[in-house]
Amino acid sequence: MGTLGFSPHLRVERVPGEAVYLVSERGVTALHGQTAETLAPLLDGSRDLEHILAEAGVRTGPADVRTDPAAAAALVTRVIARLCEAGLVCERGRYPRPEDAYWGLAGVTAAPAPPPVALPMTPCAGALRSAVVAPVALGCTELDEAVQALRAAGISAVEGDEIGAGAGDGHGACQIDKRQHDDAYLTLVVCDDYLDPRLAALDAEHRASGRRWLPVKPVGTTAWIGPFLGAQDDPCWSCLADRLWRRRQAEAHLQHRLGREGPVPRPPASLAASRAAALQLAALEAATW
Repeated sequence: MGTLGFSPHLRVERVPGEAVYLVSERGVTALHGQTAETLAPLLDGSRDLEHILAEAGVRTGPADVRTDPAAAAALVTRVIARLCEAGLVCERGRYPRPEDAYWGLAGVTAAPAPPPVALPMTPCAGALRSAVVAPVALGCTELDEAVQALRAAGISAVEGDEIGAGAGDGHGACQIDKRQHDDAYLTLVVCDDYLDPRLAALDAEHRASGRRWLPVKPVGTTAWIGPFLGAQDDPCWSCLADRLWRRRQAEAHLQHRLGREGPVPRPPASLAASRAAALQLAALEAATW
């Protein structure tokens, strides 16, 4: 177990004899009692559990507990365990970054390493999680734009696939999942239109393997992100497409009369700034899943 501290998104304020107050964007939490007051200055990310116990145990709890080092250590351990369960304490360094505070607020953490004592410990978000995402570009957005957005969010991006806007028979999309790395827990699919017929094959591949995918449309004046698709309990793309087509009946009629499938291709309409903003929001959505 590493060093422990209050979660990076919390500001710690002490009112002696009253409470320890933890202040964040989401409100204020008050910790009452002598043990909380004793632990507050020690949970600054500079001490591991052993050193916290050594410094806090001898001056924590009732008099009968303070005279028994084992009882004092057990009391401190229980309090820290409860703070960990509540998401108020985690493994972190002494000087967390703003990024760590953001991920703490978002509730994104890494899988915990087995601790030497039975604490429900979760490392704080500086480590984030070993998130690996496979990006796929089906439209006019370049794959590298998605990769940069994922990496800016602290997510590892495996080598993805870039399929031009003209490949509309779906066969290319069927091959995407087979070429992805096994360690990618999610596929980020960047497309120009949620009704792209290639998404049907992609959804079928992901649903068969139980792998989730997240669609994002970063082009146009309105960006679309989500929902998560692919897993058995997730919505399916076919149901989503059916609802979207009901709102585009004139276009569906036109395509039917012309003997075409899918949506009418639109002229590309986007700015580098608007695409970047949409992709970065999609990356954050992928990270918080």
